[in-house]
Order: sequence, then structure tokens, then C-alpha cells
Amino acid sequence: MKYISRWKCFIIHQTTRHCIGCPETLNSVEKQKRPDSLPETTPVDVILEVAGYMTILGVWIFVLMHYPKLPDTIATHFNALGEADGYGGKASLFALPAISTIMFAGITILSRFPRVFNYPVKITPENALRQYTLAVRLLRILKLAVVIMFGVIAMKTVQNAGDSGSGPGLWFLPFVLGITFVPLFTYIYLASKKK
Repeated sequence: MKYISRWKCFIIHQTTRHCIGCPETLNSVEKQKRPDSLPETTPVDVILEVAGYMTILGVWIFVLMHYPKLPDTIATHFNALGEADGYGGKASLFALPAISTIMFAGITILSRFPRVFNYPVKITPENALRQYTLAVRLLRILKLAVVIMFGVIAMKTVQNAGDSGSGPGLWFLPFVLGITFVPLFTYIYLASKKK
């Protein structure tokens, strides 16, 4: 019976976007009632933002400086052991800073609308400023992490092309998981904590 009601709710959402009593409808109504507070910008936020832009610039400069010296074919994919298992033209190296720049820009745009985010707690006028500030800070940390990850991949790709090293290595996966999930879990803890 529960399955049928979910299916019926799905059909209603596809046609009218409103289903009385449905969690999705209630959630969207709740988001419309959220305060439009602007998050606080602290020196930490400014440092994270500047570090992100500087890192993007650094990755682009690194790729542009090393591109002429690269062989025509470079490693484009590495397996879990850090060994190259995919190859392509050296122009494919530009995909790394390009993707990281697009992701950085997308997250930057998204961070301007904290009212529409999903939060681990109900947003009220009393906690909105704190929750918005924490969420936007998390996005700043994650965008810096994304650029760092792509920068490390670009450096290791250039190293591997010159036969002076191997792929990212065994440390890369724990590194990626750490710089992604440690800030995320820290945010969830801080956002859920009563102040």
C-alpha cells in the first residue's frame, strides 16, 4: 500500500508539482519560508576564497609551463595502485584545470544561495545566520579541495610523462577521501550542535 501511495505521489509531482501532505511538497514550502540572511564573512572565509583562486591560477600556470615539454602521448588515467592504464594526447592535460575551474565557478555560484540548501536541522530565524555561514564555509573548503585534487593529478601526470615518477600513488585515495569527508563530517557535527 505504501508503494502505491509513493507511486501516486510521483505521478502527481510529474503533472502538478504539488501533492498535499507529501514530504517533497512540505520541504519546498519550508524552503520558501526560510529567512534571506546573508552569511557572515570572516577572515577564515576570505583566506579560503583567496586560496582557492590562487590555487586555480597556480594549476593553470603549471599546466601551461609544462605543456610544451610533454611528449605527444601522456597517461590520462591511473588505476588504484597508481599505475597508468589509459593514455591520450598531451592536450588532454588541459581538461584538469578546465574541469576544476568549472567546478569551482559552479560551487561559487551555488554558495550565493544558502537559503535553498538542505540542512541537517530545521532553519529558523534564530539559527539561519549560523547555518548559512557554516554551509557556505563548507562549500569554500570543498571548492579548494577540488582544485587541490585536480592540481595534484596534473602534477603527477606531468611527472609520469617525464618518467620521473609514477601516478598519484596509494596515498592519493586516502588523501581525496580525507579532504572531502573530514570537512563534511565536521560541518554536520557543527551544524547539528545546539549553540
